Amino acid sequence: MDIQTLQIKETDYTGLDVASAPDQLTGTAAENKAVFDRLAKELLAVRFNSLLEGLQDSGGAGNIGTKLGKTLASALLSDDIQALRQNRDGALEATKDGSSWSVVSGGHLVLDSQGQAMPQRSRLQFKNTQVWDTDGATVVQGIQGEPGPQGDQGPPGTPGAPGADGPQGPQGPKGEPGAPGKDGKDGADGRSFTVLARYDTLEALQQSHPTGQPGDAYAVGTAVQNSIYIWNQEMGQWQEIGALQGPPGADGASAYQTAQQGGYQGDEQQFTADLAQVGTKADRAAGATAGHLAALDAQGNLSDSGLDPQDLAGACYTVTLPAGWQGTGPYTQQASVPGLSGADTALAGVVLSGQADSDRALLQAWNMVDRLETLDGSIKATSYRGAPQIGLPLRLKVVK
Repeated sequence: MDIQTLQIKETDYTGLDVASAPDQLTGTAAENKAVFDRLAKELLAVRFNSLLEGLQDSGGAGNIGTKLGKTLASALLSDDIQALRQNRDGALEATKDGSSWSVVSGGHLVLDSQGQAMPQRSRLQFKNTQVWDTDGATVVQGIQGEPGPQGDQGPPGTPGAPGADGPQGPQGPKGEPGAPGKDGKDGADGRSFTVLARYDTLEALQQSHPTGQPGDAYAVGTAVQNSIYIWNQEMGQWQEIGALQGPPGADGASAYQTAQQGGYQGDEQQFTADLAQVGTKADRAAGATAGHLAALDAQGNLSDSGLDPQDLAGACYTVTLPAGWQGTGPYTQQASVPGLSGADTALAGVVLSGQADSDRALLQAWNMVDRLETLDGSIKATSYRGAPQIGLPLRLKVVK
């Protein structure tokens, strides 16, 4: 049966409703009552009973219409879903048992630490994190925790097998002895180091540099008061070696106190008077210029040297030895230094940047320089072990 045919239209009840009866009924009491009952008995009851029979039929549910032109017979049903609901976030949730609800409208499956699936939710809460939106995406970043304790040093690796010796080349002719060169600069001892940077605390140093290289050193503390830590390769940790400069010493004794210690009996006023009578002291120079250095003649008398401290201070130069050294061993490289004389004696040191990786490379390259010569207007560097591959920024101090 098509239940659509049971729909009641105006044409179906016209003539059966009270409105279709005369305004004044002239029949018997039974006839007048029948006027009020005929709509329900002759139309509504008949159609309603036919609807019930149609729904009770085996295919009756397939005639019930739903949205989008679907009927119950063609709608998708699931034996696994008991009910659906919309939660407060507008997400669709389903239940299999009527008590436990899970979001079914998309999302990721969340597993616990044991690999067990958690119920899907429309909300997630993150702890110990920072969360923000970037270009339509939610970014979750964990907050960095406190540094953990340093682990034990691992065992040393197995040494590799030594390589085979190459064939010995023919002996070359003996060369003529060369002229003796100038004395080179003093080399650093086997435990020398370079302070690369300063950190306020040991924890800050360990966090920035969990490991180091032999010769690496950092200051820990303030700029005024700090202690030096060097990398101990055997212990695998930063080792404190103390401050570079010791505490100030006690003030020395005055001349009067020294005289008392030597047996002088008079008071300080008498000591000053006696000191003025000493005939073998140097007299004050007459006509001296303020700021000049004093000089003593053969008799011990003071005179104006005509020089100030700056005249004796050595000049300082900054120069960079470029890469691209000449020769095949020994290797040489020169750099222009205007104002430098071949007669000057200069102390040289590499200028560090404060960046650990860069400074380590500079120190390794500087360690390859075996000899440094001062020439008129330039310096010449020599290496017997290989050519440095990077430029070396140097600072020269001329010693008078």
